[in-house]
Amino acid sequence: SSTSRGLGVVYKRQNQAWVTGGVSGQAYNSAARWDLGRWENSGTHARSRLDLYLADNTQTWDHVMTWRAQGSDVTHVGIGTTTPAKALQVKTNTNGDGVNIQRNSTTADHYGQLSFSVSTNDDYTTPNVWIRGVRGSSYSNNFMTFGTGGNTGTERFRILADGTLQMGASPLTIIDASRNLLNIGTINSGDIE
Repeated sequence: SSTSRGLGVVYKRQNQAWVTGGVSGQAYNSAARWDLGRWENSGTHARSRLDLYLADNTQTWDHVMTWRAQGSDVTHVGIGTTTPAKALQVKTNTNGDGVNIQRNSTTADHYGQLSFSVSTNDDYTTPNVWIRGVRGSSYSNNFMTFGTGGNTGTERFRILADGTLQMGASPLTIIDASRNLLNIGTINSGDIE
């Protein structure tokens, strides 16, 4: 069956729905499709799966994303895969594809962050373990920092654009851009395990 909507036509049939819309005179309409089904039959119960497809420029369906119920209030999301093994799995067939975290800024010291929280509090907005991609004085001088500990994390080391490795909250150069190990002073018992 089909129903007219503001953006186009909604089509429905058993376990499937899709929406089309487009501009008059163009070769193909834009279209999105959702498929609802089960991916595992567990005794008398089935675990649900929802797939999202988008039409490409040849009017074929490209798989975009899959949601799968895993039980115990867990859902797995797959991008580029219909069988996600973890809470979020991104699969690509192209080098350089994958996940990109972008901070919309050209200001020095602004950063994009990948955070880790081990807590039962869903509203934990200040993770104390993180990796940051930091804007340098220019795009070619961007660098990476790693933080752990405390309530919000403290920078432990950084890798500069030229490959220099620095450690500590007041960064001390350990390995320079030529890969020379520099004098880092006294290493006390317990500093290295």
